[in-house]
Amino acid sequence: MIEGKGLGNKKVNRVGLSLSNRYDNKLRKLTTACNLKHTTLAGILLEKSLDNIQLVHEMQKDNAPNQRTGYYQLIKMVKSTM
Repeated sequence: MIEGKGLGNKKVNRVGLSLSNRYDNKLRKLTTACNLKHTTLAGILLEKSLDNIQLVHEMQKDNAPNQRTGYYQLIKMVKSTM
């Protein structure tokens, strides 16, 4: 990530995402309803998910290999960015 370059709110990181046909269809229906591009809506959904402390906590609880260390650090990071 490029820090301190005066980029404002410009997106500078790309993430490859693979969806099943079922979820791609759901995303495309929602993009039609919201009048957004599917990549734009996917980005919004991802950002909202990462800012949701409860969802982050649930994901860590279900998936963190070391719950003692991984748990606290990401929850702390999400709280500090809000």
